[in-house]
Amino acid sequence: MAKSLRSKRERKLRRVKRVRYGKKELDRLKNMLGIKDTTTDADMQAIEDVTVKTTTELKMSARQKHIMREIKKMNECVGDLEGESGRLKRLGDSKTYTDEKGNYPEWMPRRKIKKLKSNERRDKRHEKKKRKKEEQFRTKNKKQLKAKKKKGKKTTATSSTAISTAAK
Repeated sequence: MAKSLRSKRERKLRRVKRVRYGKKELDRLKNMLGIKDTTTDADMQAIEDVTVKTTTELKMSARQKHIMREIKKMNECVGDLEGESGRLKRLGDSKTYTDEKGNYPEWMPRRKIKKLKSNERRDKRHEKKKRKKEEQFRTKNKKQLKAKKKKGKKTTATSSTAISTAAK
């Protein structure tokens, strides 16, 4: 179904009102707290002590930050490069499509992700039930084996005593 135009328009108008009333509210709060927007000479003198950087210095520092980020990315991706193609190799699970951090690929739709997650949960539940049944089966078999061993010991013990008495 299509979204109604009326609700779109109302949301747009509310957004405009929030901006307008936000300014008024900020002014009221400043008046209540006694904060003034005017700057004094003392403030300006305090600002003079601040170091001033030129635009070239600012550009250089920004460029250095950018270069450092790129170097970090390159260091992370060095092990991920795949052979001669130079394409990034995606490390992770091919069944669940998750990478080493548990994130899904960007191209995957949300519905597919939701479906995969529900399937994972279902599989975990089934595995847990299987393990529980196997454990119950093992304990049941252990009990049966112990019972057989006890019966076997009793029969061998009685037969050995019968043999020993017959030998005398």
